[in-house]
Amino acid sequence: MTDALPTMHACWLLVFAAGCSAGSDLGKPCIIDVPAADGGRAPLLQGEVTVGKDYLAVGVPACASGLCVRNAATALASDAGAIAYGYCTHTCVTAAAPCEGNATCTTFFDPFLGSPNICMQ
Repeated sequence: MTDALPTMHACWLLVFAAGCSAGSDLGKPCIIDVPAADGGRAPLLQGEVTVGKDYLAVGVPACASGLCVRNAATALASDAGAIAYGYCTHTCVTAAAPCEGNATCTTFFDPFLGSPNICMQ
């Protein structure tokens, strides 16, 4: 996992430097990949979700901005083996510049990346 951190940081820098605002796919379902036991990547499963925790993935090809989020308020399914889908999002400036739909510009704390603002539903 530590080998992936420089790549993740580079992706974030690219997203913020480019000022991405790809709102057209905000809310579109996407898959958050996590480290797999074999050293590869696998989808986050319902049984792996920590209640009350937000999840953010960068470099997600299904999302125009490359950002996929699953917020803490998302309900868990009863099937622990089912994929725990997130939704596509993008960066935003401040709460004064609202996101489209019912999303709000929210500060997302990440221990590696600081506190970027992203649109969350």
